[in-house]
Amino acid sequence: MAKPQQRTMQGRKSSPVKKTSRKRQSQNQGLKWGIGAAVVFVIGVLIWTAVARTSGPPASAVRAYEEFAGITGTSYNAGSTTLQYPDPGKKGKGVQWLPALGAEDAPVVVIEFSDIYCSHCRVYHQMSFDALLKEYVATGKVRYVDHYFGFGQSIGDGAVEAMMCAAEQGKYFAFKTALFSTVAEGALDIDTAARGVGLHLGAFDTCRRTRRYQDTVSEIALTDNMGVTATPTFFVNGEKVLGNRPDEIRRLIEAALSAQ
Repeated sequence: MAKPQQRTMQGRKSSPVKKTSRKRQSQNQGLKWGIGAAVVFVIGVLIWTAVARTSGPPASAVRAYEEFAGITGTSYNAGSTTLQYPDPGKKGKGVQWLPALGAEDAPVVVIEFSDIYCSHCRVYHQMSFDALLKEYVATGKVRYVDHYFGFGQSIGDGAVEAMMCAAEQGKYFAFKTALFSTVAEGALDIDTAARGVGLHLGAFDTCRRTRRYQDTVSEIALTDNMGVTATPTFFVNGEKVLGNRPDEIRRLIEAALSAQ
């Protein structure tokens, strides 16, 4: 009777070993699935980020034109580039599209360079900009172009990239004006400015979060700024005006119109 009992006990001892083996196999399989799922998730995030960097805002956020103070305009061609620029009108890749107001065939083109923290730029926008728009841009005499620009602080604070994100939605001038107002009130406030001008906040936040125009800002601020080293600076049909000098801008506009 002892021998059968011993065989029975041996058989019972073998069972836990098999269960432990199966448990370890299950744990290893679960670990592999967990690692695989994590890898897939990371790849998905990277793909989404890459798509978000290169894609534009949703259709509900896009206008084919820039608009400010009742004046519209289409993007200005500032030359070729390999980088992505805001292109609300879907005019084509490979071009430095700059926000503009006024007729494309206007006889005079004014290009502005200004920095959001520049007090002289702010005074110009608060005291002279609207009058110039009404007098010359709304009447078809001038096409007004704003060249994306910024010094170290405004670039570091994300203001320049934010302005490019606003330009995607055709609200560059409105947003920049709102930024000037927040600075005048004590501190740069990008979110308040965005809400104030009615930007599509989801598209705007995605554009900023994914740094869609990070490389572009380096190009426009550091290597392709028409030699500008101080703000505000204007070009009236190529003639340079340094400083907040609206009377000189008017004089050059009138001279250019008279020469037509």
